[in-house]
Amino acid sequence: MVKQHMPIALTKYYVDHKLSENIKNKTKQIIENIKESMFDRISMIEWLDEETKQKVIEKLSKMKDIIEYPEIFNNPKIIYEKYKYIDIKDYFTYYLLPKNDNQFIYLSETESGVDPLMVNAFYIHSLNEIYIPAAYLRLPYYGISGSDYLNYGYFGTIIGHEVTHAFDNTGRLYDSDGNKNNWWTDDDDKDFKELSQCFIDQYNDFSFTVNNKKYVIDGEFTLGENIADNGGLSRGYEAWKKSILKNPEKASQHNKKLPGLSKYTLDQLFYIAYGQSHCSIGDEKDPHAPGKARVNVVLSNSKDFAKAFNCPTGSPMNPKNKCSMW
Repeated sequence: MVKQHMPIALTKYYVDHKLSENIKNKTKQIIENIKESMFDRISMIEWLDEETKQKVIEKLSKMKDIIEYPEIFNNPKIIYEKYKYIDIKDYFTYYLLPKNDNQFIYLSETESGVDPLMVNAFYIHSLNEIYIPAAYLRLPYYGISGSDYLNYGYFGTIIGHEVTHAFDNTGRLYDSDGNKNNWWTDDDDKDFKELSQCFIDQYNDFSFTVNNKKYVIDGEFTLGENIADNGGLSRGYEAWKKSILKNPEKASQHNKKLPGLSKYTLDQLFYIAYGQSHCSIGDEKDPHAPGKARVNVVLSNSKDFAKAFNCPTGSPMNPKNKCSMW
């Protein structure tokens, strides 16, 4: 109700109470580490020609990340001007004011027209930009006082997911400036499709049953999200490990185990956090695979996960044949 009628005031309250400079700075550091991990990964990829690889690097270099909240929220006078006509004693009259007009004014104040109170992060191909609405920087996705393995397991893998979207089966069709353009060599195009087919077949073969109902996955329909999920997990893990190497002393203070979880290693806790982030109810029309596949299939492709949990080679969570791209 408040969001419908007073979105600017509500967002101002949220920003003042939940979005400190410390949170924004730490968030930006995680994003920088994720991108650095992606640069490292690109340099090691053998299936890309040097020509295409340089264009991948160029696109990643130009990619912008925007933590979305309008600057007007830092100016109380502007907020007052927006609502000075309201008689707070007369709720009924205000209730009758057009909701759509109010929402339009609200969104027009943002840099992108994105609702800062939306709990979602996303990548826009035509702009080569990642958007992180202000409301996303909260538990369980992100916690300023939380351990880094949790923040990277949740938030880091999500940012890695969005970064990877720039190079999935749709994102790869756009260049570094967001223009639809074929910048792939014939050989790289062929290799990309072969690697994609591995994911398509893998997800097509995955099924599970809940309450006597069998769920199957369309590997082609969910391909883009599956590529992003797999890349996102790798980037989140690598970025977290690199953050530890950069400052071991500080890292020890930021990676303390939660009470009752002492039997797990830090690596295991990272993957547990990732798994928890995909606890959800699926929708057949959703281009994302169901939560169980977003966890089990993705983790089964990770050599680091298998090592962390000592999964035997050839077991369901450590198959001999894995799919990998980014």
